[in-house]
Amino acid sequence: MKYHLAKNCDVDPFATKRLSNSFFVDNLLTSVHNESELRRLINVSNELVKKGDFELRDWESSAPTDFRELEALKEVRVPRWISITPDATKKYFIHTFCKASKDAYAAVSYLLADDKNVHFLAYRSRIAPLKGAAIPRLELLAALVGGRLTKSIVDALGWTTVKCFYWSDSTTVLTGITKEENWSVFVNNRVQEIRKISQPSSWCHVSGVENPADLPSRGYIAPKCVTAPLPEDRVRNAAVFQIAGIDTAGPLFLKDNQKVWVLLFICAVFKAVQLELMSGVSTEAFLMALRRFVARRGRCSTIYCDNGTNFVDAANILRSLDWKKVIKYGTVNAVDWKFNTPTAEWWERLIRIMKDILKRVLGKAYLSHEEMTIVLCDCEAIINSRPLTLVSENDTPISPSMFIQDMGSSRP
Repeated sequence: MKYHLAKNCDVDPFATKRLSNSFFVDNLLTSVHNESELRRLINVSNELVKKGDFELRDWESSAPTDFRELEALKEVRVPRWISITPDATKKYFIHTFCKASKDAYAAVSYLLADDKNVHFLAYRSRIAPLKGAAIPRLELLAALVGGRLTKSIVDALGWTTVKCFYWSDSTTVLTGITKEENWSVFVNNRVQEIRKISQPSSWCHVSGVENPADLPSRGYIAPKCVTAPLPEDRVRNAAVFQIAGIDTAGPLFLKDNQKVWVLLFICAVFKAVQLELMSGVSTEAFLMALRRFVARRGRCSTIYCDNGTNFVDAANILRSLDWKKVIKYGTVNAVDWKFNTPTAEWWERLIRIMKDILKRVLGKAYLSHEEMTIVLCDCEAIINSRPLTLVSENDTPISPSMFIQDMGSSRP
């Protein structure tokens, strides 16, 4: 999609930039300042993607359908709404505060106007490893989260001219960011990323009692608001892929202009994936891919799916399947199918990782069916080798592949 938009950027720079920066997996999420911009974005976007044989569906807008609602908005006060256009950000500053404790590490960002008004922008927190980690190391991770959070705000809103400042009460972290030293691999990798996404000179010291990121770093927000209890199927004692979710991606184009799709199986407990190539979008093709998966990984007791209601990029593949036939097959093989609402998926990040890898590997290449199968196997291996725990110099991080390779034959 980005390649197609780059080729057609001269059609309408406003729309192409919005499209390039606002896609998440298969969904487009953006905002405009008025209804004329909205109509322009919809019309130009539909025209652009149609040129590349893509399709945008189900436009939804929060714009009021009755202009009398606009008058009513005068009485509404929403403190978190920031009415600033990208070209006006020279008068504003982003201040991001970073903090860590033994329980969690966090970052919080504020927007400071030249009239001294302060607006809350966003915060991000992470739970500290259960095994425990040194506070200086967690403070470094908090600084990295702060740098990433600020970059995501600037990129999402297009605030390229806003000045950013970063605050930490850890003198060790500030020294690591601003001075050249022979750090360990763990520290050096994170320091280099922090320097890449922020200016070292913009990092400052704040006392611990004045650091607004202190509360979320101590777990007052992180455990209660961010890490809500997970469904039982995601934390229960189960074999790898015994509980799985499915999703689709594609189409991909092979040699001779042949179309194929990727069917993803995602383990709910261990976050492992398996990628199956489908040559068609029929119920039979889906069931054959499912049979290949079961033959290699064992039978699933539960499979999650949202019945294809939001697979826009794959042209609603799963919606077109004969689900009575699929469920009948599952009944024979003792599979419990659970259909989510479109917003209930817990695997979208893995889909994004797969797509990013395929984009980098394939580029503009057209492969044969066998070559594409090999590429998917390599992609699968890369995803399953990613660390699930904090990367440490002393311990080997846990990865999904460890659980796959340790699979036993006791699957019910």
